[in-house]
Amino acid sequence: MSSLFGIGGGGNVGAAGGFYSYSIDQSLRFNNDDSAYLSRTPASAGSKTTFTLSAWVKRGSVTESCMIFGAGTSGSQYFFLGIDSSGQLVTEEVVSSNTWLKRSTRLLRDASSWYHIVCTIDTNNGTADDRVRLYVNGERITSFTSNINPSSGVGTHWNGTSRHDVGGASAGNSGARWDGYLCDIYHIDGTALEPTSFAETVNGVWVPKAYDTADGGYGTNGYHLEFANSASIGTDTSGQGNNHSVTNLAAHDVVPDSPTNNFATMNKLQVQGPSQTAPYALSEGNLKMTSTANAYAQMSGAMGVQGGKWYTETYINSAGYPSWYIGWIARDRLTTFTGSADFE
Repeated sequence: MSSLFGIGGGGNVGAAGGFYSYSIDQSLRFNNDDSAYLSRTPASAGSKTTFTLSAWVKRGSVTESCMIFGAGTSGSQYFFLGIDSSGQLVTEEVVSSNTWLKRSTRLLRDASSWYHIVCTIDTNNGTADDRVRLYVNGERITSFTSNINPSSGVGTHWNGTSRHDVGGASAGNSGARWDGYLCDIYHIDGTALEPTSFAETVNGVWVPKAYDTADGGYGTNGYHLEFANSASIGTDTSGQGNNHSVTNLAAHDVVPDSPTNNFATMNKLQVQGPSQTAPYALSEGNLKMTSTANAYAQMSGAMGVQGGKWYTETYINSAGYPSWYIGWIARDRLTTFTGSADFE
């Protein structure tokens, strides 16, 4: 399938062949109903004051809190980075009470596009506001609904010897698993980096690029998760050997949807029907729809098309209700949305 520009918010980076110097060929699909995640417990601590986390993410659920990274020992001892139920990017470190809390004003509610998320931690920085830095698609987040900075030199649960999760909050916070897609995940232990170490602007579009280890290497507990081997999903390809254990994920969860080849999924925000409510549930990265009532309603894909030739596949696993219609719908029929259609 040819790569395509996505249609929607700020994470659109797909393009026709030849656009990229660095291509991401796959992502890992998480379904939070499966309690799926990757985990690793470091044998020794790395830097608990300085590190960088980078990931490309595509949301599935847009109404639930979903964590990208997490580490900790209990519900009152943890670190996490994720997107909350309202769509705010949030990172928090808790040791009995808040050590820091950053919650963005900007909302990330577009489930059709890829976002590049970077979290840079440097608690030794002399400027309090620069100790925890968040970026989306190369732009630094500077507006917050909650903005508690860490004290100078404070340590974190990340890079300690407790369990570290990708796609989850931490060992002590088993909820809020990631729902959607993750790919090209980096942890740089001991170095505070800018997003330009992992991505760049090409023709006005923020796109992935290869990480140059001259920027800071990987450190003790650093890693790069590419998911290139579906038979060994948790393999660290950085050369550090910091492989991850896999829980409730299988080879079929490695899919070709990626920031350089963005695929259409079903649009969870768009609903049209007699009741103006959705008589169905979406799962598996918004690729699977399960009917929950006998009612006429329409669900569209998250990408529009105009001209050209297009190919889609639909598989009906169980047709309990006798009426199914699969095809195309005119844009002017898409008039009703659940929640807010004002997404970024």
